[in-house]
Amino acid sequence: MYYRRHEAEHILAKAEDSLKPSRVVSYEKDEATRHGIVSEGRISHSCRLGWAGDKVVKDAVRRAAYLCNLTPAHAEPVQVVRYGVGGEYRPHYDWFDPDGPHFPTKTENGGQRMISVFCYLQVSSLFYLQQSLLT
Repeated sequence: MYYRRHEAEHILAKAEDSLKPSRVVSYEKDEATRHGIVSEGRISHSCRLGWAGDKVVKDAVRRAAYLCNLTPAHAEPVQVVRYGVGGEYRPHYDWFDPDGPHFPTKTENGGQRMISVFCYLQVSSLFYLQQSLLT
């Protein structure tokens, strides 16, 4: 999948002020960890972008969905991730074990992730990763 320069610049500009240290899934049940935890296994900054009312983001989601033979109705919010020098996301699985004790709560809002679409965006010397996550 590709983006034109003006699309990449638009997505990056929209995300810039919302980027926070990235989090990973937490299996704790307390309110403080409901939205995940910061982990040494993921060194980056990220945010989610809604695509309602934004033609550029909406078109990006549409292209990612159609590339996977799905409809945009299956898409999670777009996630923009910035990896700086030394940044990484160690190997991991983006699914939940159906036999695991946390499966019902982790999949009740959208189900199991089927596929992830990644697109690398470069502006100046900074690298960003935008993923349209499809459920």
